[in-house]
Amino acid sequence: MSMRPSAALHRTFAFALLVTALGGCGRPAAEAPPAAAGRYAAMARGTVDVEGGLLTIYAPRDGHVVAVPVGEGDVVRAGDLLAEIDPAATDLAVATAQAEVAQAQAQLAAQDVRLDPAQRRAARLSAARREGLATEQSADDAEALQQGQRAERDVAAAALLLARQHLKTAQWEREQRSVRAPVDATVARRLVTLGSSVLTQPPGELFVLLPRQPLVVRAEIEQDFVERVHAGMSAEIVDEVAPDKVYAAKVQRLAEVFSRRSGSDAPNERQDVRVLECTLVLKDASLRVGQRVLVRFIAGT
Repeated sequence: MSMRPSAALHRTFAFALLVTALGGCGRPAAEAPPAAAGRYAAMARGTVDVEGGLLTIYAPRDGHVVAVPVGEGDVVRAGDLLAEIDPAATDLAVATAQAEVAQAQAQLAAQDVRLDPAQRRAARLSAARREGLATEQSADDAEALQQGQRAERDVAAAALLLARQHLKTAQWEREQRSVRAPVDATVARRLVTLGSSVLTQPPGELFVLLPRQPLVVRAEIEQDFVERVHAGMSAEIVDEVAPDKVYAAKVQRLAEVFSRRSGSDAPNERQDVRVLECTLVLKDASLRVGQRVLVRFIAGT
């Protein structure tokens, strides 16, 4: 017993046949275009998306927003400031770390001042001992003093290195209060304003960015028609609300696994159908992300 086509497929083919019939009004029967069912290997509903998807920017730290220099629709480049979370505490931490670095540098300089004469004295007494002009004890004492001063200098150098690491940590934490665009994009949504309180738990959404990436269409192909579609196949993208607008596209890839059909507004559409996601590359960028479309896969391409 053969499987009955879904109600969605009936509606899709009926729509295609209607468009074809309207296009052929007023022509003699001999000039009528071929049936849509013969031109198209399969049809599917789809949604316009951007390669990689939209980017949601979350709050990196708790606090309240003190600056929001961008708005919806603004074009930003990677690294541009999107928002600033109150940095008062981190500014204090950076200032403290800078003072610790200065203190460690001064201590190291003081150790250098002590070490230099100790090294010269030890060298003189060592030479004098070889000439019999200094006692063994005095030469040994000078060498021990030099080694002690060198050890103290090494401790001071390590303290300076640690202080610099603390400064880097404080500066990094300070930078986390600056929310920046990770890629070139357009601000699709701004969910915060000046004075907004933001949290990391639960994660607080700050912005939704539309990356400057090629537009794609993600279509769901029913399991019965998957074998008719392949990578590189040509397709037509039809605006659901403006059927006269048709855009060229090409199948980029098919998913490796089946999934359930995503939710639809169609009241009679079956939801237990297994579908395979198909990604198509658009050759025209006049569509918008989130727009619903009809995908017609052209047979023989």
